[in-house]
Amino acid sequence: MPKYLAVSVLCTLTICFAASESPADCTASWQGPLIDYTTIYEDEGGGQSFLACESGYIKSVSFFSVGSGELTCTISVKEGNLLLPQGTVQTVTIAHGWNIIELDDPLPVVQNTQYCFGIFPVETHLTLQVNPWNAFADGEHLYTHLGQNLISASLDIPFSIEITSYNPVSTSKTSWGSTKDLYR
Repeated sequence: MPKYLAVSVLCTLTICFAASESPADCTASWQGPLIDYTTIYEDEGGGQSFLACESGYIKSVSFFSVGSGELTCTISVKEGNLLLPQGTVQTVTIAHGWNIIELDDPLPVVQNTQYCFGIFPVETHLTLQVNPWNAFADGEHLYTHLGQNLISASLDIPFSIEITSYNPVSTSKTSWGSTKDLYR
C-alpha cells in the first residue's frame, strides 16, 4: 500500500492599505489675467514668493511659460525669498503653457511661513507670463540680475503650489534581506 506524506503549509497573506489622504484644501496660487511677459536669461533666475497656507509638504509647482519648443531648466523651492538653487532642486523640461512640476523630493512647509520657487534656465532664456499690477498680496515676483537678488514690486507670476498634509514619498523601504531576517 503506498504511503502518503501529508504536508501542511500555513501561509499568511497580509494586505496593507495606506491611508489615502487627498491634497490639502490649501493651494497657494494666483492666476489672474495674463497680460505681460518677463524673460529670464541663462545664468539668471526668476520666480515668485508665497505664504504656505497650511503645514505639510509642497508636492508640485505650476506656472505658465510662453514660447515654442522645450527648454531645460533647474527649479528650486525653498524657504525665504532669495532666489538661489537651494532647498528642493531638480532639473526639468519646460514647455509652452501651464507646466506642472511634480517635486521628486517634496519640501516640508509650515503654515504662514514665506517660501519661494525659482526657475533657472540652463540654456538660452525662458519667458513667463506675468500680471503687471502686483495683484498677489502674499508674495512677490523675484528675479536675479548680475548676481543680485531683486524684487519686482509691480509684477506677479501666475502660479499654483500644491501642498499635501503628508509626505507623498516613502521614507522607509524593506529589502528582501531584512524581511528574510525577520523570519529566521
